[in-house]
Amino acid sequence: MTSWRLSVYVWLFLGLLLFLLTLLVIALHRLKNIISSSGSSSCGEPRSSFTNVEIGSISSSRRSTVSSLCA
Repeated sequence: MTSWRLSVYVWLFLGLLLFLLTLLVIALHRLKNIISSSGSSSCGEPRSSFTNVEIGSISSSRRSTVSSLCA
């Protein structure tokens, strides 16, 4: 009786570990895309790798500077 309970806990732990590793890989992949896309200065719309949080974190003075450079 105790052995099947232990195996259930082990499988739950392994499943949770796999899920967290998948999230980590996705987050690192997005971070790599953000870093590589921020290196090239391009005027226009932000790329799809930028999230709403990152766009919102850009200050208004920086936005005006970028828009004046692109004009």
